[in-house]
Amino acid sequence: MNWHSIGFRAVLGIAALMFILAGTLLAIYSTVERGKIIELEIQSARNLLLVAESIRTDSSHTWKEMEFAETLKKLAVLSPPDEGRKQVLAHIPVIRAWSIVGQQGKQGGFELRTPRQNPRNPRNAPDAIEQTVLDYFADHPE
Repeated sequence: MNWHSIGFRAVLGIAALMFILAGTLLAIYSTVERGKIIELEIQSARNLLLVAESIRTDSSHTWKEMEFAETLKKLAVLSPPDEGRKQVLAHIPVIRAWSIVGQQGKQGGFELRTPRQNPRNPRNAPDAIEQTVLDYFADHPE
């Protein structure tokens, strides 16, 4: 084989171009797929928040009915102290929404936390990314 022939150089050049083209197409494909995966995760988190808001709204409407509040009062009085407290707390809109969304979140691989700048509960201490977001919101309250 003649290493210096025009035919060999042409074949070598075409092969190099094919490898470059394949690498470029693979990079573009992986970028697009990564974007799709991120968008699916964002949509899943949005759906979880919509569920929480609908539960909270529904619970708020239920609380507006006085009969429901009276029933809860009776339930709290007639039940043992710890059990009555649990049952009443289970029907408070925010607590009910947080509980249900927490269960749904675990199924979707989400962890529900409330990171704070100076948390009373050490479990709510922010990690590095959460601290960056908290600092941004502190600097940009709008």
